[in-house]
Amino acid sequence: LVAHLLRAGGVDATAFIGGLALNIGGNYAEGSSDWVVVEADEFDRSFLHLHPEVAILNSVDPDHLDIYGTPEALRDSYAQFASQVDPNGLLLVQADIHLPDAPNARTFGIEKGDYRAAALRVEDGWMVFDLHTPAHHFEGLRMAFPGIYNVSNATAAIAAALYVGVLPERIAPALAAYSGVRRRFEFVLRTDAVVFIDDYAHHPEELNAVIEAVRTLYPERKLTG
Repeated sequence: LVAHLLRAGGVDATAFIGGLALNIGGNYAEGSSDWVVVEADEFDRSFLHLHPEVAILNSVDPDHLDIYGTPEALRDSYAQFASQVDPNGLLLVQADIHLPDAPNARTFGIEKGDYRAAALRVEDGWMVFDLHTPAHHFEGLRMAFPGIYNVSNATAAIAAALYVGVLPERIAPALAAYSGVRRRFEFVLRTDAVVFIDDYAHHPEELNAVIEAVRTLYPERKLTG
């Protein structure tokens, strides 16, 4: 989503991401600017090789405990990653995550944070929300992907895009044009009789988020997983 917002917003960024993004036709796009978008992976502590100017932390739920052993060791690794963000840059942290204070840290979330999404609703199959930032206010932003987690992700991605230099007036059309990532809430079939959504969520919190998103779109339908 960050890569798409930048590229659609006029910043020709290179991108290395962990899924097949439909807007860029794969998991890699070569750009002409100095900006590179990387999906940092905590597996095997590989993200500790990075020293970014901008970073987004949207979850520190226990995962990969075959590598870390304990949730506390995982959080310590995230704290180390956060400390490697350029002190003159921007560290975006989901508002419910508590890490050591950093002068470059800003929070984001639903109804809370420095970058705050509000008034979430579904309209004609679109997820619609307002967004309050320290410098801008957006009303009626629309995206094709439902669920609180997608709005939270969009909030952080927009914050990063604004920091990098995407003009505010280009945010809404770029977000509406986002096509998603293959096997991440991907609609395979959508008819009046049946809807088939392919999503490879496998962590309990991921499963909760996807189920919540489906319920948001189809509150009266039977759900089979």
